[in-house]
Amino acid sequence: MISKKTILLYPSGKWHSLYNPLIKTLSKKYNLIYNPRESKIKQKILAFLYGFKGLRIFYHKFIRNYINLHKISKTDKPTQEYDLVYASNSLPPFKCNFIMGLEIVSALAGYNFSGLKRQEIKKRLEDPSCKKIICWNKSSYLTLTRTIDCSKFLNKIKIIPFGLASKKINKKIHPENINFLFVSSINNPQDFELKGGLITLESFSKISAHYPNSKLYVRSLIPQKIKRKYEKNDKIIFLENFLSNEEMDKLFSDTDILLEPVPGINLMLDCMNYKIPIIAFDYWVIPEMVHEGKNGLLVSSNNLFGDIKDTENYLKNLHLKYLKLLNPRVCLPFADSFFRKSVKLIENKSLRLKMGRYGKMLLENGGPYSLKSYNRTIFNLIKDAL
Repeated sequence: MISKKTILLYPSGKWHSLYNPLIKTLSKKYNLIYNPRESKIKQKILAFLYGFKGLRIFYHKFIRNYINLHKISKTDKPTQEYDLVYASNSLPPFKCNFIMGLEIVSALAGYNFSGLKRQEIKKRLEDPSCKKIICWNKSSYLTLTRTIDCSKFLNKIKIIPFGLASKKINKKIHPENINFLFVSSINNPQDFELKGGLITLESFSKISAHYPNSKLYVRSLIPQKIKRKYEKNDKIIFLENFLSNEEMDKLFSDTDILLEPVPGINLMLDCMNYKIPIIAFDYWVIPEMVHEGKNGLLVSSNNLFGDIKDTENYLKNLHLKYLKLLNPRVCLPFADSFFRKSVKLIENKSLRLKMGRYGKMLLENGGPYSLKSYNRTIFNLIKDAL
């Protein structure tokens, strides 16, 4: 009997939840060395920083270039034997054959673009020990190829978007009411703002004034100062406690439109699954997943984040531009644009339904976000690397 090959997941610690389906499938075919525990030191530092808006801004402006919190949980070479390393957003600091998944090129410097050691990265990626580079999306690919000289290893780079299993849903159609949704962290109130929560609340205030049959469900922990300002609007339902999978399933099934300026990849995949049109910024990977006019509507974010085509300048201070979402004076003027996009979907039920069906199609077999296709492609790459 042929023994299973062993794959080391690097770095140790909990990986992004987007990897969960792949890790589960990998564990059935290979022995995995995986320790999904966060560094307690890192957890405490990040929790402290995230709890204070001013301190968080101070860190990003003045400390970030000198102390890299993302490297706290990195580990040295493990003592266990393995056949291949699967690295996520990192170059293993020890000699090994490896495959690397990449979200954005600055991840190779702890998400600090100015700290990229380009020649070192180039040398490591063109070395035969690097078997494949799996870019999460086209945006990831462009940040890599426009920043690092990839001419000698372009054949190693593959764009493989994460997938999600399409499931049967009990989608509820509301003949009169329109339910909007915003989803963010239930643990970190500042995530609400960084996902564009201020814009969503202000936009919905305008929506509810014109369309009294609309409701907004906000599944997130929210700073109390913000909540006090908007809780007088009885059309806004704040869901700040943990919701089970069954409760989230019901919430998604009851949702007509996602109104979220900066949704994450997981959330956009969920919206595809539940046939929910998305209204969001044209920020980063969002236009790759929200096809304008087909499964959602987009608002220009150039005045907030800059032009993504100017890759160097776009990435250089992206972390600081992102913090603009904490500033009401900067972000609230965008509320009018989100209001106008919302009106288009409120007044056109057939368009909403058509967008929902298109989004669902993206997850089906053969679609760009099919989990089955994603797993099959990754397994083939691993097989070749081994």
